[in-house]
Amino acid sequence: MEKAIIGHTVSLQKIPKGLSYNKIREAGFTAQDVYRAAICERIDTYPSCAGVLNAGYIDKDACEKILTKYPDFPLRDLKDALHYASPRALMPGVPPEYPALVIHDVLERREMVQKQEDHTKDIQKNICGSVVLLVKALK
Repeated sequence: MEKAIIGHTVSLQKIPKGLSYNKIREAGFTAQDVYRAAICERIDTYPSCAGVLNAGYIDKDACEKILTKYPDFPLRDLKDALHYASPRALMPGVPPEYPALVIHDVLERREMVQKQEDHTKDIQKNICGSVVLLVKALK
């Protein structure tokens, strides 16, 4: 499976950039193609990960990349892509609910990051407001 993903690198580079997932599907690419492309992009950036494609963090990173790049990507399609194309999902002893667990973890992590960003913005807003009040008070 790992060799199959690595072997797809050339053909998957043809996935059009800047399009929605629906447009990519209309162009003939599948959810598995998009998953494999995300993995291949990671291998391009970190060549050593090619030997550990069955590590759980690889799937989480690929899912997060896909959901960020394609907000219209249906979770059902992502679950199917993991189920059929993830080297880890195909390992003996990995539970059938593995794809759903990965997606759940990714969604939780994204929600946590969003809350942190919102909290940071609130703090910055409060600081700016305090500075304005301080400047007015000093005048």
